[in-house]
Amino acid sequence: MVKKAVYLEFRVFAWQVKGWYNIFMKQEYSRGFTLVEMLIVITIIGILSGIGLVHYQNVRAAARDARRKSDLAYIRLALALYEEDNGSYPIPVAGTTPGDGPDKSTDASDGTIFSKNNNPLYPSYLSTFFIDPANDEKNYYQYDTNQNNEHKDYVLCIHKESATSEDNSWIAFFSMGGAENLQSCPNLPGS
Repeated sequence: MVKKAVYLEFRVFAWQVKGWYNIFMKQEYSRGFTLVEMLIVITIIGILSGIGLVHYQNVRAAARDARRKSDLAYIRLALALYEEDNGSYPIPVAGTTPGDGPDKSTDASDGTIFSKNNNPLYPSYLSTFFIDPANDEKNYYQYDTNQNNEHKDYVLCIHKESATSEDNSWIAFFSMGGAENLQSCPNLPGS
């Protein structure tokens, strides 16, 4: 009887051990991700990437606008020095005759303040010549003087790339001050 009891006890113990072994050791664990889990992760990564890309493009446009303002600060300083030495501002050469203006950085022909050749400001007043970072049909620098006032006034404009609407996308600097958020680059009176 003792033998039978020991045998049954051993058998029960063995069955318990085998049961626990099957539960914890031999259980079939999945060694990867399910398709649904992968699709969820890919969707989340796509959404975050899209948000980041839009923000990155806005930051780049704002950085180019900051560079435009910085460039125009240098050009304004050079124009002031030129006017002090010569008694008037450089004459725009765009148009059919000199003085018709305005000069644009997209059409930087010889003699404009945006060209490398025959630039009245470069190298005497500027260490480099400036053009818009994008310099396309929408984003450019523009310069004009008042022809009827013997070129004693100027307007220097940039188009803001990061503007929220076209209604306030221009910044204009005048020889007597500046203005922001304009609909277009203004003409000087009498030009």
